[in-house]
Amino acid sequence: MFIVVGGIDGCGKGTIINTWAEILALHGKKIFDLREFTRKNGKLPEYEDIKSFDVILSNEMTYAWVGAALRGEITQNNGRDYSALSVAQAYALDREILFRRIIVPAMKDGKIILQERTFESSIVYQPLQDESITVEEIMAIPGNKFALQNRPDILVIPRLSATTAIKRLTARTEKQDNSIFEKLDFLTKAAEQYYSPWFREFFEQHGTKVIYLDTEGTIEETRKSAKKIFEEKIT
Repeated sequence: MFIVVGGIDGCGKGTIINTWAEILALHGKKIFDLREFTRKNGKLPEYEDIKSFDVILSNEMTYAWVGAALRGEITQNNGRDYSALSVAQAYALDREILFRRIIVPAMKDGKIILQERTFESSIVYQPLQDESITVEEIMAIPGNKFALQNRPDILVIPRLSATTAIKRLTARTEKQDNSIFEKLDFLTKAAEQYYSPWFREFFEQHGTKVIYLDTEGTIEETRKSAKKIFEEKIT
């Protein structure tokens, strides 16, 4: 099963994924944290080296290769102003490498994949960067087209106000991204898109079940809600 948690920056994606991973570990599942592996090693492993695991925890952007360039350069507030199309293409290439190398082989082997973000972020963020870019253009990029062919079974979108998200992002001490997207006006518009009817319809028309989860409360409240969603709608 392939489950993605999307949504605006600071909405609690990592908290939700980690909560589910804890539940699965308690049920005896062997967990591989691809996020931490790529953060430490700057590359993706070969799938053969991790195929003995039952569950894979993943994320986009990755910390490997193109993903590292996205994190360290392309999406940074550095004044170099990469175009929305360049950003979309970089995300799509990072995505395609991740899918071809890890996600698709894991899906074929029946693994449980829990991932932060996928192309749902590209169809929200990049058209907001540049209103002349359409969702159709974004999804025509090869990496996104390939990801759609291997779309998630379930997409969970946390519901959180942009104001609360900015407060959380500002309060972080261990992770300051300095991202061009972490601005109140941008995240307000992004949240509106994530919660709009067209967004849900897009995914459901392609066979992905969309679930919304309130994360406006404390971390413990989010964890409790995540556990409930997992038990009632996913397992």
